[in-house]
Amino acid sequence: MNNMHIKSIRHLAETEGITEIVENKFISTSKKLTQMRDLYLGDKYNDADELFAWFSFFEGASYGHWMVIKGIAEKENDGMLLELAEDGESFHFGLLAHIAEELEQVGGDK
Repeated sequence: MNNMHIKSIRHLAETEGITEIVENKFISTSKKLTQMRDLYLGDKYNDADELFAWFSFFEGASYGHWMVIKGIAEKENDGMLLELAEDGESFHFGLLAHIAEELEQVGGDK
């Protein structure tokens, strides 16, 4: 789903003539997220508590970013962007809810 969203965002960026801006932001954000992940998890990739906690942070941020895009789409009355934002919002909210359930299970197993 993320790859489909990336493709759609790139298409919209091309249409609007802002590909360079979007690609630079993508690269910058990817670097930051990788650094944050590595700092948070360290060598604890097999620790369910830490892994799901990281996923909750990541998905919460993803959900929040889609809400910003949704606000822009609503302000600009851009139906295509709004549809994409609502799809991203729904996808990441669903993942966040699933991760929360997993964290609850991990806590219950302790």
